[in-house]
Amino acid sequence: MNLERFREKSKEIKEKITCIGFNQDYSFAQIGYQNGYQLIQTSTFETLETKETDYSIGMFSTLYSSSLIIIRSEDGLKLNIIIRKKRKVQEVENEEKEEEKEECGEEIICTLEFEEPVISIKQNCKYLVVCTKDKICVYLFEDLTRGCYRTFNVKASNGAIALSSSERSYLAYSEKKGDLTVRSLDDDQVIKNFNAHQSAVLQISISPNGSLLASVSIVGKNVRVFDLDNEKERPILFEFVRGKSQATSYGLSFSHDSEYLALTSDRGTGHIFCLQKASRFSGVFLSVGSFAKIKLKKKVPAICAFSSQSPDQIFVLSSSGTLSIYKMNLKKGGECKNLKTIEI
Repeated sequence: MNLERFREKSKEIKEKITCIGFNQDYSFAQIGYQNGYQLIQTSTFETLETKETDYSIGMFSTLYSSSLIIIRSEDGLKLNIIIRKKRKVQEVENEEKEEEKEECGEEIICTLEFEEPVISIKQNCKYLVVCTKDKICVYLFEDLTRGCYRTFNVKASNGAIALSSSERSYLAYSEKKGDLTVRSLDDDQVIKNFNAHQSAVLQISISPNGSLLASVSIVGKNVRVFDLDNEKERPILFEFVRGKSQATSYGLSFSHDSEYLALTSDRGTGHIFCLQKASRFSGVFLSVGSFAKIKLKKKVPAICAFSSQSPDQIFVLSSSGTLSIYKMNLKKGGECKNLKTIEI
């Protein structure tokens, strides 16, 4: 998540932090700075790498491992595709003894240039999707140097897009106020096109199995979940109520088994909705309130992700420079317990 547009709203954002994010399976957190980046393993909270650069990291993204990194230039007009390789180096301790050690080197394998700033990046093992204000550009990872694979003229000023895993490769985006379009990148076919909200869509997330889509609008009161396998014109499954007051959402994430959905907002709380415990009401599944809640220490932009190793644990990475892990009671819900928090 790029923090540029949130700085005026929050004085708690650390000036040196420019962007925050998780990799595809949430195995590590990534933090961009004005002069480098840091990778932190979520299972142990250990720092995998701290890299200094001579430029500011405006936005960056990674795949399942940390071997390939996509970094946006400060002006937003370039993306550098960098591969990290381990190499052996000789280190001389004294005249009689030498030691061989490993260190990570970087190589720019490709640079993508754009006419307008990049505002959002998504990727899976097949595709790299780049969103600007007026276009969505799709690239094939196997041949990035060939140029853009597909281009869609879409005015997505807030960068609200989502991409499913490579098994289905569904791309979701909003073309008009409140509308959602779901397209299969493999055969370039529109799977769904429907109205999701009365207001503009702010966050979109697709479940790991590619069958569910969740969205929240700029109003932020309700979270809606849609069934992408349903043939109905507007295949709504669930409507969850976050609260009565307006809120700006920052993170929206499904659990790995697609049974839970987590949301973080600017209200200083995180909400977890249970898709299995929702009840039927007036033709749709409506759950009043959340199944579980996370109480954040500060009202700052934060993103959330479920642990792949423990389904009852949720990571929260905040722009104020903290990474936390919370434990949820899978039977009763309620307030989640903070297991650990570290300062970045």
